[in-house]
Amino acid sequence: MAGTTPIIGFRDRRNVPVYIYALAEPDTQAIRYIGKSQDPWKRYINHLHWTAASTIAKWCNALAKHGQKPCLRILHEVAPGDDADFWEQAFLRLHRWQGTRLLNNRYGCVLPYGFLPWSERERERMRAINIFPQPLTSSEAAE
Repeated sequence: MAGTTPIIGFRDRRNVPVYIYALAEPDTQAIRYIGKSQDPWKRYINHLHWTAASTIAKWCNALAKHGQKPCLRILHEVAPGDDADFWEQAFLRLHRWQGTRLLNNRYGCVLPYGFLPWSERERERMRAINIFPQPLTSSEAAE
């Protein structure tokens, strides 16, 4: 509209990629949390300063008492216009399926194993970036 003044500090985020990121143990690099953000570094800083009674805040605070902090890892860059919710859930489900002890409490990760079968469409999308898991061998399935 002609004559309108843009809002100071407003940034059009429709053309910005979304990043699927993980927070990992500083010593073992074991992934403990998976999330999504258009600005993962800013989100990471927010995680470090949470004061809420969430499991992620308790974990970050426990690490801080020992002079440590979680490691930030980018797992996937989601192109503008692609479905970031799908990719976040795909990585959450994949890591839960692999037995990762995640602190997330959304998207089915509170289930004992957090695994729901993938649809063929989901499998194809995951194969396209080479993250679809290989089937369990008979010995792994028996464990």
